[in-house]
Amino acid sequence: MAPRGSQSTAAQRSATRSAPGCCSRGLPAAADSACGRDPCDPCDAFRSDLIEGFARLGAVLPAARARKMDIVVKQPRAAALGAAILALLAYRSRLGLQKALVHLIYRIRVLRLKLRLGSVDKEALYGKVAKTASSKGSPELHALTELFYGMGKDAKPEMSDTWQKSMFFMDNFYALGLFGPLFSSERVQETKIDGVRCAWVTHPDANVTDDSGVLIYCHGGGYFSGTLNAYRAPCGELSRRTGCRTLFVDYTRVPKGSIANARDQFVRVYASLLKTISPSKISLAGDSAGGGFVMGVLQGIRNQNLAMPACGVMLSPWGDIANTSEEYKANNKDMLFSFAHFFDVLGDKAAEVSGKPADDPDNSFLNGGFKYFPPIMITCGETERLYGDTKLFIERAKADGVKVTKDIDPYALHIYPIFYGFGVPEFDACLDRICSFIKSNIN
Repeated sequence: MAPRGSQSTAAQRSATRSAPGCCSRGLPAAADSACGRDPCDPCDAFRSDLIEGFARLGAVLPAARARKMDIVVKQPRAAALGAAILALLAYRSRLGLQKALVHLIYRIRVLRLKLRLGSVDKEALYGKVAKTASSKGSPELHALTELFYGMGKDAKPEMSDTWQKSMFFMDNFYALGLFGPLFSSERVQETKIDGVRCAWVTHPDANVTDDSGVLIYCHGGGYFSGTLNAYRAPCGELSRRTGCRTLFVDYTRVPKGSIANARDQFVRVYASLLKTISPSKISLAGDSAGGGFVMGVLQGIRNQNLAMPACGVMLSPWGDIANTSEEYKANNKDMLFSFAHFFDVLGDKAAEVSGKPADDPDNSFLNGGFKYFPPIMITCGETERLYGDTKLFIERAKADGVKVTKDIDPYALHIYPIFYGFGVPEFDACLDRICSFIKSNIN
């Protein structure tokens, strides 16, 4: 890969921005009347910027330089195998061949990154990151900290100054396939529950029966994005470690519906499950915006006088779309979201769709009260922009009599437990604690 700022990269971007159907920023012209975007269009400068972000790994880990992948087919068998893998990926992920190829390259890059992180010279790494990180924590954690902070630090504010661009970033982030192995073996059964699209996800190694507990998973994506394909690996891993059947809820996302509408879909799904499953065998978990939904869904369950589930888990929850916390403004080293405008423009658009102020409890579940909540576990990194949401939840929930288990890491990145596949000990250990919490409350 050519270095940032090189002539070849500049030429590529120039060609990208002048391609038919693209806007001046290199984003595709509006093709979807519902949301004004076409994430399948390959002519976007943002994708190349995101890939180049991974090349910054070479500045942090000399032993793990991310070199340009030259895919040279020297054998007919290799060509046939590559075509078969691509066709399988395109079919399984329901992507077009062109986007499937990009997706496959992303997954290979991530796999290479994971393998190299595991073989890095730990002593050399400590010396490299000593200026920016404490000596506490694993070398892998500090390496990933530097990598993601570097990506955010180099991002330009105009990349996310509209909700369409921010949403486009989210789609490309999920296309990276960061949450699991290159090829995963989860069993997925898509279904509809009370008119809401869902999918049962289990791991083949999970000891799951019809009597097993159910974990309802609320996926993240800024209330705008997120897919089953991106989350099938963590949902399967949660199934394996808890012994539960994981239910992925494919809720209607903004701007096609309001945040409150999506919350009501979760409550309808939960109410339907109660017809055949004891509430003591059901738990909720969610990351980022999905963590906000855990708050909102429990509020909806309470307001409808339904029996509460056994417990809830929130990973770096976004519960205040008005973004009023001190940490939101002060934590400019948030590794994934250190550039400006991202949460602001998404929160403003979500409020506009709802027709209510951003701080209304139907938009910002952090303001909805937490009385009668079941036991809650919450995780977050202290450097996150959303750390203030976590602090406020803990404070308000405890005041409302909720039993809260907090698992705060001073260095970790946004929604870090579901990055368990990177081989960072802190991430994997936190996911283990989450699963132990769920098992202890369900059983």
